Amino acid sequence: MSDIIRIPCGNVNAFLIKEGDSAVLVDTGLAGYAEKIYDVCKDSQVKCIILTHGHIDHIQNTAVLSKRLNVPIAIGIGDEDLVDDNTLQSMYGRGAIGKILCYFSQKSIKSNPIEKFKPTIFLKDGDSLECFGIKGKILGLPGHTKGSIGIDVEERDLIVGDSLMNMIKPSISLIYENKMQLELSARKISDLGNRFIHFGHGKPVQNRKWV
Repeated sequence: MSDIIRIPCGNVNAFLIKEGDSAVLVDTGLAGYAEKIYDVCKDSQVKCIILTHGHIDHIQNTAVLSKRLNVPIAIGIGDEDLVDDNTLQSMYGRGAIGKILCYFSQKSIKSNPIEKFKPTIFLKDGDSLECFGIKGKILGLPGHTKGSIGIDVEERDLIVGDSLMNMIKPSISLIYENKMQLELSARKISDLGNRFIHFGHGKPVQNRKWV
């Protein structure tokens, strides 16, 4: 059985999925948390870093951690260029709070550089993680970004990146690239039924009807 370790990095989460001798790191958080994440990972045989999407707050330690752990980087198809330039995809806020978050996110993009890295694995809906020693598969969740993905672990736990958020209360993302796709992805998550939902922002909750 896989263990999912949440690694809080300020207001964003990274995760270590462990199964036996194998592990996968999901997202790498904001700058300043590389050492904390590495300390959680260093005694595990991490096979890969998987990025749920390309936004700066989820990828800022990717370059240094991929070097220190000596592992490849994977991302969903559609977000491979976003890691170089977060302005390549539109960003809209849902409601007043979403618009405020969107404003500060866009400011953060301009003021926080990302150390360059190149993903070499490009993931799509249905891809298995067994090649990394993990009983799980990729769930395509476009909407927050074009290439947003989730990770369904043993049909029990689902890491959703920012397709859903638990910042003020559990909800669909407050920021989106495509609102219609975001809502379709939220319905897709609901339709999976019994899952423990692990957010990019906030503490986990049980799956539910999201829209």
